Amino acid sequence: MTRKMKVFLVCSLVLNVLLAGALAGNVSHHMGHGFGFLGDRMLVGQLPPDKQKLFREAMGNMRAQGRDLRQQMRETRERALATLTATEFDEAAYQTEVDKLRVLRGLMIQRVADTTKDLARQFDPEERELLGRYLRDVPPP
Repeated sequence: MTRKMKVFLVCSLVLNVLLAGALAGNVSHHMGHGFGFLGDRMLVGQLPPDKQKLFREAMGNMRAQGRDLRQQMRETRERALATLTATEFDEAAYQTEVDKLRVLRGLMIQRVADTTKDLARQFDPEERELLGRYLRDVPPP
């Protein structure tokens, strides 16, 4: 084997190991984040079956009700960015869109708080501890 071929093989091996490490790190970073991933299933799996069903229904309802709000947030954000990047910057229009976005985010946070409050009323202290751990580990939207 020539020296160039040996260098090429070593570089290829190093790059493949780095790629495998990056992929493994990315997968492990996402485990336990977001509803439906392994970590959430493990937390929810510690609840009694009736409470698991209640939790899943509450989270599903919250997400379903939040779809329109998320769409409004996307549209408002796009309008704010369009105003920001326009050739003529309209500060008042930009501020209006940012204020709308702040209100929509507040509504989203309130929906999460209301859903959590409804669940907490029906959970005992140990189950509320699991709910708290779930909320602590969920990444922000």
